[in-house]
Amino acid sequence: MSDITNKCKQIMKELEDNIQDSNNLEFAKQQVFSLLESFLEEIESIQETAEKRVEKLIQNQAELDRRLSTIEKDIYEEEGDFEISCPYCNHDFLVDYDELKNEIVCPECNNTIELDWNEEHDCSCCHGDYDDDCDCEDCDDCDCDECDDDYEDDDNEDM
Repeated sequence: MSDITNKCKQIMKELEDNIQDSNNLEFAKQQVFSLLESFLEEIESIQETAEKRVEKLIQNQAELDRRLSTIEKDIYEEEGDFEISCPYCNHDFLVDYDELKNEIVCPECNNTIELDWNEEHDCSCCHGDYDDDCDCEDCDDCDCDECDDDYEDDDNEDM
């Protein structure tokens, strides 16, 4: 800023040295100051616009960082976490995989839930012991080989 101040002082001195009429000198100084004032106002306006844009960029960056963090959490979440739905209160919660642990307590209702880490099938009514009297909708909708085979065998017997 001192360069601008020095340049302004130099211009004012040159005006004073070259303009002999005091009215003309005063008019020239006012015009120079008016021009400088216009430049400073324009610079201030540009600076305000730039500051607003920077603030908006900062907000956008914060939102992107938040979204990225959520995505990273979803992608890199520990593979040991499993979602459990309590059969007593339907509360969903995460547990760490531990095949040595056979049961867990629901944090919502405090009931004990038995864990079967090796279970490959959701239908608990028919596996290994398919029953003709089974009313379970899961048996009809189940896509596993055991249910399909058992269910198809029973259908073939009726024919």
